Amino acid sequence: MFKDLTRAKRLALSLLHSVNIFQVESFEGNMVKLRCVDKLVPQNELAPIPVDGVHDARIYFDPIIAASYVPCGAEIPVHKTDYTYYMDRIKEDENLLKRISGCNYVHQIQHEFRKYSTYANSLKVDVLDY
Repeated sequence: MFKDLTRAKRLALSLLHSVNIFQVESFEGNMVKLRCVDKLVPQNELAPIPVDGVHDARIYFDPIIAASYVPCGAEIPVHKTDYTYYMDRIKEDENLLKRISGCNYVHQIQHEFRKYSTYANSLKVDVLDY
């Protein structure tokens, strides 16, 4: 998340990206490479995304769904993405909620999820305006 919304909006418009949330790909000294952004960004221009229902409101929980067994002739089940706010979905699972209880920022939740490969990369950003 950019501290300066003007800079975020310029980048977002160039990417057709409507939210001030970007994924960090790598660090190069004090510069940061963001996914889908061509230029490196100074680290001091970025801020962590708080878990507050405001700054992270466009994040949804999309875990990998294990494949179903489908017998011959049966209809193949279709997975539909649920764009509900991720914390509302996580609150439904007491074990997940315990795992992230000490997390104040979205990246901390992501690090916790990466410890359990089932949920690695399961937080996604809804960048489309409806």
